Amino acid sequence: MLEVKRVQFLHFGAQCPWQAWMKEQAREAAGLLGADFETVDVTGRPELAARHNMFFPFLTVINGLLRFPAPATARRLVELARDGVSHCVQLPERMSRAVQGDRLRRLTPRAVAQACSVCVPAGFPPDGQRLKQAWAEAMALRVKGGDLGLLLFDGGRPVAALEHLPSGLVPYPLPRKEPSLGFITCVYSRGNGLDYRPQVMETFLRQAHRHGYGEVQVVAGRTAPHPNGPAAFFIRHGFRELASLGPIVLEDGYDQMVLLGRETGRRR
Repeated sequence: MLEVKRVQFLHFGAQCPWQAWMKEQAREAAGLLGADFETVDVTGRPELAARHNMFFPFLTVINGLLRFPAPATARRLVELARDGVSHCVQLPERMSRAVQGDRLRRLTPRAVAQACSVCVPAGFPPDGQRLKQAWAEAMALRVKGGDLGLLLFDGGRPVAALEHLPSGLVPYPLPRKEPSLGFITCVYSRGNGLDYRPQVMETFLRQAHRHGYGEVQVVAGRTAPHPNGPAAFFIRHGFRELASLGPIVLEDGYDQMVLLGRETGRRR
């Protein structure tokens, strides 16, 4: 059994509303394991993100080796630390039936609460949303047009969202960072067997030139839906695989991360 001496929680500011909750789970797991705990915002520490191959809004690092990027309870983190993961994720693609909403709007800081309602459950602690709101307000001041993506509604209810940033604002170890290269930080849909993501993706790609993007990149799991996966979703939208980024440990096993990209047909 692995002797756990240190648990680190790395995060890209409050980019994800799960971040605050997950930080407390990592802290509790460290206590259960009798390990030291440290939390670090990699926004100003891209070298640390590179050291841990971090392409996610948060990452729990155990002993500097085991890296877990998804939401999990403290007890599940303890199990992963003690038992490890030995099998590859084999998941059918979820949300396979593509559907459309009836209204798209810009994802501005004012719309953050509605966007969060798509990816976090009802009754979720409000700290994550509050921190996400402040993060979005700060980021909106640094991006062209002041918006961070798109939010889709259906019958008055938010059902899908896509968030993006210029690659230079992302601390992840991307091969290139330049003003004309956009990065999709997250794209997600409400579940229930429906997938609203194609509509927001297609609209974003048509409008990407408005943000100054000539190319867009994203990191996805090859077969798993985390992060932003599976990769086949993006390939169907004209992306191509640019690089393999190594393994990703998930609750049910491990998968491979891939970097995908496509040109946007930027208008001059």
